[in-house]
Amino acid sequence: MKTACFLTRTLTALAFLPLLAHAEMVPQVAFGTLEGGTWKTTIILVNRSLAAGGNVQFAFFDQQGNPRPTPANGVTAPTHLINLPPGGSARVVVENDSAPLSAGWLRMTPPAQVVLSGQAILRQKVAGRPDFETVVPFAGAPDAVQCLVPFNPAATAATMLYPFDNTGEFVSSIALANYGASDLSVTVDAVDEGGTSLMSVQVQLRKGNHTAFRLDLQYPILAGRKGVLRVTAPKYSLGIQAFLFNHGGAFTTLLPIQM
Repeated sequence: MKTACFLTRTLTALAFLPLLAHAEMVPQVAFGTLEGGTWKTTIILVNRSLAAGGNVQFAFFDQQGNPRPTPANGVTAPTHLINLPPGGSARVVVENDSAPLSAGWLRMTPPAQVVLSGQAILRQKVAGRPDFETVVPFAGAPDAVQCLVPFNPAATAATMLYPFDNTGEFVSSIALANYGASDLSVTVDAVDEGGTSLMSVQVQLRKGNHTAFRLDLQYPILAGRKGVLRVTAPKYSLGIQAFLFNHGGAFTTLLPIQM
């Protein structure tokens, strides 16, 4: 029996907009400076179509889902057009070290004939240490991606598992973006490595909204603990990106696991 597809390239719980079925999204985009460290996001685009090209529209949104003027390839605007030739690629650099840290999400809408793929790279730079980078994959529509995690087609909600570690030199964080057309209630459960429940909370995200936080600061009960987060939300509505940091500054993207 043919199964429905969970919308992800590799690492992120994906999203679906009925009116923008061909769109691709990035759930975490950051640029600017915070506490002496600067952030940059580089988006790498690839046109998998060898026969057709065209302009991809970039639309950036802030934490409240409002269009956000964003510096991309040296031009600051809420939307940008990036040309992709047949079989070609492009890089879009979101960077402004003189601005305070700003975070949000990105929607990319290509022409119908362009088969868009790619990924984003988050980079943090702090004086006196090496730069650190991690990948944020695109989140797209089900007909535009190769499915890695199949869903039960009858299910209306999906649960994804994310390991977390807030012990010793480690700290975990998570970013959530509501790509859907309505407000969203997200259930976040946490259990320790022994399977004991630590918490169960509801995160309310208005349509278009974005939030990102350290788990130990947002939920103090998770400080000094490690285990698994269970994130449950309606399918095709939520973008998730989780990260693991260590105190030396290095960080990595955490893989989701379907429940």
